[in-house]
Amino acid sequence: MTASTEKKYTNFAQTRLEEAISNTDLTCKIVDEPTQLFTGWAPGSEFYLTLVDASANREIVKVTGISGKWLTISRGQQSTTARSWPIGTLIEQRPTADDMSDIIQREGFRTVAYNPNGVLTAEYPGEKVRQTGYSCEERWWKHVASTYWQLIAGEACSWEKWEDNEYGTFLVVYLELVAILDDCGDTSDISTWRELQDALDPVDETTLVQEGSHAMKLRIDADLTVADDARWIQDNQADPLDWSAYSLNWFGFWIYFSTLDYVAEGTGGSNTQALEFWIGDMWLQYRHWFFDKSELQVGWNFIVCDPLNPDPPSEPIGTFHWDSIREIMFQILQPAGNTHDFYVVVDALQTLEEV
Repeated sequence: MTASTEKKYTNFAQTRLEEAISNTDLTCKIVDEPTQLFTGWAPGSEFYLTLVDASANREIVKVTGISGKWLTISRGQQSTTARSWPIGTLIEQRPTADDMSDIIQREGFRTVAYNPNGVLTAEYPGEKVRQTGYSCEERWWKHVASTYWQLIAGEACSWEKWEDNEYGTFLVVYLELVAILDDCGDTSDISTWRELQDALDPVDETTLVQEGSHAMKLRIDADLTVADDARWIQDNQADPLDWSAYSLNWFGFWIYFSTLDYVAEGTGGSNTQALEFWIGDMWLQYRHWFFDKSELQVGWNFIVCDPLNPDPPSEPIGTFHWDSIREIMFQILQPAGNTHDFYVVVDALQTLEEV
């Protein structure tokens, strides 16, 4: 799973079984064309249907896939029992208890600034909480059991993963903040950064900020004098950084793209990716990580880099020295012939460790 599953709803969606099903069948064929009947459905989404007969027997099924007139279904949902159903059985979309309980009610809720899984104790079963702060976006969680919470609105972040346990599948944090290496203007001096190709200076940003109250805005010139890749670099030649304590830790940073229209797609290999992050001595020994355009979005992105798995080639000469980080660089590649300036905002370069 990569994000919470989206529920789909269609008014007056009603049809009948074209073929009988047993109590163990996991597909059913319906009379009407599903994609026309359930117009909101898309791959990766799901919805509930209710089968009912003249004797008021009912079964709720969850639809997880559509192929032609066939529905892929999970049987006996929401405390109903799977049973055999004859040709012509009514099957329709009705409001269900689970659907209603997942509705976000914006009064009387708690707000937290973190993923609540494994941390937050519910005040009552089924409680919903709103998450803001250190996240990809505002998210909503529903209590399931113990300290387990189901993500019911919002997306997974890059420092989280899906894990299964006895209560279901839950989104959990696997990376935690160790230290901020550069807060991009809250206490650090952004004048140590410069654009290598055109000698541009960063701009102090106080509106588009992810952590603290400052970030640094980096301009990407369409009219680069040297190449199509803008190279924003922090030069520490005179006073190298000692990151030896973080040699086994992950690195992360926030980067905001005002647009992706003028960013190259990324084709693989050094100097050909939409975004690259470098540390070390750029021309002697270094490590770098590549990200293509499909991994980025307009707005804020939280980028994580695995120190044990840099992208090749790394360390072309000599041995990498964690106690002598002389340069840090963000490299953004434009497509050939781009004529538009744009900008990115970088905030909170940090080191993280696995939970």
